[in-house]
Amino acid sequence: MKRFIYLISPNKINATFYSALENVLASKRVSYFQLRLKNYPKNKILKIGKLIKDITNRHKVKLIINDNPYIAKEIGAAGCHIGQSDTSFRKTNKILKCFMTLFYQNLKY
Repeated sequence: MKRFIYLISPNKINATFYSALENVLASKRVSYFQLRLKNYPKNKILKIGKLIKDITNRHKVKLIINDNPYIAKEIGAAGCHIGQSDTSFRKTNKILKCFMTLFYQNLKY
């Protein structure tokens, strides 16, 4: 079965989220999971990210961290999604030292 879904987390993670994620990833249709937590402290994102990394690893899904290349590197995520108002592409690339995928959103409407 082909994997083709890029799944993005809700902005709030509760206790039931982890088992729900486990069930969704078991479908084997998800290629990437983006952890997108806005307005969370770094230590909370790290804690949640490490739990999710274990789940994504079990299902061979690549974990992408939103906005913060430092957290992506510390967790060992497969990539980092950065937008126009986040860390620059060049700086992110330097932080990650090209060991992971960068997703750069450059929207101009």
